Amino acid sequence: MVGELQELRRENEQLRSYIEAVDMSARSSNLIVSGLKLKEGEMPLTCVTSLFVEVLKLSPRDLQVVDAFRLGPPGGNAAIMVKLASEPNVQAVLRNTAKLRGSTIRISCDLPPRIRERSNRMLGLRFELRKILPDVRVKIRGDKMFVNNNKFEWAAIHLSAEKRMEYWHSNESTGRTLARLSPTS
Repeated sequence: MVGELQELRRENEQLRSYIEAVDMSARSSNLIVSGLKLKEGEMPLTCVTSLFVEVLKLSPRDLQVVDAFRLGPPGGNAAIMVKLASEPNVQAVLRNTAKLRGSTIRISCDLPPRIRERSNRMLGLRFELRKILPDVRVKIRGDKMFVNNNKFEWAAIHLSAEKRMEYWHSNESTGRTLARLSPTS
């Protein structure tokens, strides 16, 4: 009975992963733009295209914006879903988002809800890691975190890793602190 239950849980997790992969593929050429204020009567497609061309300095002939629409009610500051022709267009936009520093505008990938939740956990973990270990290289890609090129991802309710890692951090005021990232099975 216990073995059957574990097998069903494993199959359930495999199916969820498959559905997430299909969902990610469907969303791969989408971006979410938040903090962009539309003037009354202004179309989201026009506003987003001018943002990409005028602020991000992307070439209009290399960038193909298929559609853009609000994700919330009219008026206010609702996020805008942007559908681009291809994933390379998405990467071109994301490479230039540093030009938005200091503004209220944010551009992010369109992620399924479960992956977005795990990604947000990773962002919090990255913040804590950088406080403890300022020299460590931490990158987030979707719901995966790379710490000095070692991959970590959420598996069910815990963080799992390809291999165990330990970092010692010296701090004059508190002494020596250990930050341990290790696989949990």
